[in-house]
Amino acid sequence: MKIQLVKLALASIVIGFAGATWAHTEAETFAATANAVDVWHLECFDDLTGNHADRAVAQVQKTSLAGTLRVTLSGVFDGTVTATNVSATDGSVNGASSAWISQTAADGDNLAIVVSHSSNTANGYSVTGHCEVADAAVGSGTETGTEIYLKSDQ
Repeated sequence: MKIQLVKLALASIVIGFAGATWAHTEAETFAATANAVDVWHLECFDDLTGNHADRAVAQVQKTSLAGTLRVTLSGVFDGTVTATNVSATDGSVNGASSAWISQTAADGDNLAIVVSHSSNTANGYSVTGHCEVADAAVGSGTETGTEIYLKSDQ
């Protein structure tokens, strides 16, 4: 009886974690410094759902109305920037979200999301990044395991 309870508990834990994937949105601010840059770390991983990442996607949205924000997504593998994929850049003006930008990625890949601004006034923004299967339009694919965190803050 005790062994069956332990097996049931372990199965519940595995099943509970297997479906845990979601887009990640993080909020941050820039000080009143022109040309400041924040660098976010995005990692794709196997979330045990059977779905594997084909690409990483990102977008930025302003939460305050000063200046212009730009977002860049670059593949970083073993500390080097991928030369075969050009970074995409899109701006976010007056609270509108930027277009989704994407970069080829696979489980285990690490990417850099770079957000910058041009004004001498403080900016607030949110950045969204996730790894996904290329089974739908960019930003709408089946999401896979994703971790995102702020690596460098200005």
